[in-house]
Amino acid sequence: MKQDWRDHLAIEASEPWIAAMQTRLGLAVTGTLAIGALQTRLELWEASLAVVAALLASHRPGWRAPVLLSATWLTAFLGLGLGSSETIDHLQALLEIAKLPTTMAVGIGTAMLVVLLGLMTAGLSWIRKRPQAWVSRQPFLALLLFEISLAVLANQDVVPILTRVLIWAFIFSLMPYVWYLPATITDLRAKGGDSIVTQLGYLRPFWSPGHLPFGKGPAFLRKHLARNPRDLAITQLKALKLLLWANILIAIRSGLSVLFEDHLGVPSVAGAIDAALNGQADTILFGWLALMLSTAKFSRQVAIWAHLFVGV
Repeated sequence: MKQDWRDHLAIEASEPWIAAMQTRLGLAVTGTLAIGALQTRLELWEASLAVVAALLASHRPGWRAPVLLSATWLTAFLGLGLGSSETIDHLQALLEIAKLPTTMAVGIGTAMLVVLLGLMTAGLSWIRKRPQAWVSRQPFLALLLFEISLAVLANQDVVPILTRVLIWAFIFSLMPYVWYLPATITDLRAKGGDSIVTQLGYLRPFWSPGHLPFGKGPAFLRKHLARNPRDLAITQLKALKLLLWANILIAIRSGLSVLFEDHLGVPSVAGAIDAALNGQADTILFGWLALMLSTAKFSRQVAIWAHLFVGV
């Protein structure tokens, strides 16, 4: 009975499911389900863009490079324009300190992102021609020194306030790519590396949930791309299962909060620490409960993001 239950869930091994996935209707249903699954963590526009781009890139290999480039940077620019990027929050706080209108945040952020894209395009082209240069061999250290230099310059009182704001705005725009750029440069120097256009599409790609590359970069995708329609259908069925399982994990995480925090009154870790500092009773028990609950919720959160990331 247990084996039968597992067989029903193993849709990627079922020939009818594999055949259905290779039809237009099957793709439409899969895309709709994937968008719905991603909407638990992403905005509708972001989930739709990610799913459509992933389907186009997988089913139209000749379009893969321009699709990756367009989807990745469209996500970045739309995130700024719609105010869903943390860069905008940083810029607004910076403008308030500088006593400048916060309405300038989107315009400055967009301009800095354009400048950054241009500089990264030129920089990657330069590195491809000079793979043995120090910057090419030590990309993270070079980038770190560059950021430190900019931060030191932005803190000099002799620099005009608007110039300092623009320097900080550039740093804020660069920070989401601080781990992706070294990984991209490393792949660019490898034998058989992708084109500059493709590499730019992997700089904090549209499927990424954060600022850290998870190893699903150009080298990984070159190695694991589906070789035929059947393999692609199997891969997409596995991806759909991951996205749906991520939503089950989200429900479990929410259930933990409702049960332990709302009904049993278990505090957060910060709340437990405050209670201990204030000398309240039973802090040891609630402190350990808070720590275990926080660990359980955080582990669920990591699993959720990993499932969503790999699924897309």
